Amino acid sequence: MTLHLATYSHDTNVAYMSDWVNIGADYPANKTITQILEDSRDAAVKNINATSVTTKLNLSGNPFVEYSFKSKDFVGKGRFYIINKYQYGIIAIYGSKMEISSDADTFLQSFRHID
Repeated sequence: MTLHLATYSHDTNVAYMSDWVNIGADYPANKTITQILEDSRDAAVKNINATSVTTKLNLSGNPFVEYSFKSKDFVGKGRFYIINKYQYGIIAIYGSKMEISSDADTFLQSFRHID
């Protein structure tokens, strides 16, 4: 699978990222959409050694899992969507001494899937 990633950062303590990957050939047919979304979230927070994670799941429309996290080095908020066997991820990351900005919600809510 090839991950396509875009990152924007206006200073060293803030980063906004979006990515997508075609999981068609590797789509786990034996898992529910909830399991796939939660697996994506779990992998992401494991990679940053998150010590605290909260989750909101939305299965209507374009299903997504939204999660907030804290780790030694970062705090942030992200979403994973599964749409037509593509995974889309968006995340706002801040330095650990910062609070999650309301800009994170604006960024996460800006995602639009266009057929």
